[in-house]
Amino acid sequence: MKNSIYNFVFSVDSAQYVYNLLTTAIAEINEKVASAIRENKLALICDKDKSDLYANGFLVDDCVDETKAYQYFYDSIRYGRSATTLHVTIIPTYACNLACPYCLQGSSKDSNFLSLEQLNSILKFIRTKSLPRKNYVAPDRLFVSFYGGEPMLAKHLLPYFCDETARIADEAEIERVFDMTSNFTLLDDAMMDLIRKHKINVQVSIDGSREQHNQRRIFPDGRGTYDLILQNLKKMADAGLSQRLTIRINTDRDSLHSARETFNAVRGFAGSVYFSFLATYKGANDSYANCIPPDCYSAIMMNNFNPILRANGDEEMRLFGKKSPCALVCENKYWIDCFLDVYKCETLVKRPECKIGTLSANGELQLNYAYYEQMNCVPFSQKKCCACKLLPVCGGGCPAKEYIDAGKNDGKINNCQCAITEEKLRRMLVSFVCANRQENICVGTCVRNILAPPSDAVTSDDVKTMP
Repeated sequence: MKNSIYNFVFSVDSAQYVYNLLTTAIAEINEKVASAIRENKLALICDKDKSDLYANGFLVDDCVDETKAYQYFYDSIRYGRSATTLHVTIIPTYACNLACPYCLQGSSKDSNFLSLEQLNSILKFIRTKSLPRKNYVAPDRLFVSFYGGEPMLAKHLLPYFCDETARIADEAEIERVFDMTSNFTLLDDAMMDLIRKHKINVQVSIDGSREQHNQRRIFPDGRGTYDLILQNLKKMADAGLSQRLTIRINTDRDSLHSARETFNAVRGFAGSVYFSFLATYKGANDSYANCIPPDCYSAIMMNNFNPILRANGDEEMRLFGKKSPCALVCENKYWIDCFLDVYKCETLVKRPECKIGTLSANGELQLNYAYYEQMNCVPFSQKKCCACKLLPVCGGGCPAKEYIDAGKNDGKINNCQCAITEEKLRRMLVSFVCANRQENICVGTCVRNILAPPSDAVTSDDVKTMP
């Protein structure tokens, strides 16, 4: 029997705790057990406590390679659970009617739109991917997202596309879900009818109070959009469609202080509201310098945002846990733009060197070698990741952001990113324990278990950021 390589010992006030990054179990331990784990002197731990520690993954058999256990979890999602959902995001245009200063696509946006012929090529692709194929896992769910630019600018295309996609899903006998990310300034009765008919879930962003929002989410002539968006949110709610809405509250240094005010102003209009952090990407939107540093996310979530969510009975956001793979390395995840170029990640769209292929007129995806490189950009191909005890809670970070922030333009998405430090993890764990330790359940003479989900539990992703 040996110590897990993923044990992380920390203290809260005078109490000692151990967290296992692989099983996601947290236990309160006495000083004797904490010292034995830190110094790898397991003989100092009594048999009863060894048994409890072993049951929660803090101790493992001598022959166990825990990196392989995490790799199995990681691969089983990207080629298994995740692959059973065919997720296709459509970018009908890069054009947008707003001029937000932090937009990842910059101030210059192509005004091209998908043609009806191109739309039919996408439908052929979806039909092929939805039907059972020999030696492939057939999806049991079709998830179609509309992105941009502003997808409502292409409202003349959306009814036909949604009707045909629904027909394909019915033919394949699989569940279908529609989703849209919109600035919500172009809502009209026709769009509301489409949202109602196809049960389209819409995500809308609010950037703080009226004054703060109107400095960020603006029309090209500088006019703000706060009142118009709230008017459209109310219109949806009055039509009984509030459950179709998710509101993302974008936060930077200025709007942080109005988080509660913003939440209270919009909560009644949507089925779900969550907080997000604005982020910059080198060479894309880094002229916007008002973003909150990532090292502050944990403290802000625990001290500012979660109390607001908790008071309203909403689900709190967690910033740590066993990390599942992102869409970049998952089977059956595609972003298709208005030129029929195909990408694996929203952060990489509009970067031609990063596309993984192009759709032909008959809906065939003509892959290039970027696809195989990106699909294999996993932490297990990086020596530094395999040797890192933080691997399960980092998952290799965001290779796309690593690519952009490195200033690359060669299309080589082949480096993972260090997304967390021991000090950042310690702060997250301390905040979590302080909020949850009243739920302690004694499972041994020295071990008190706080959280021990199943070993294959998929915990939440890192805190969401918005480009």
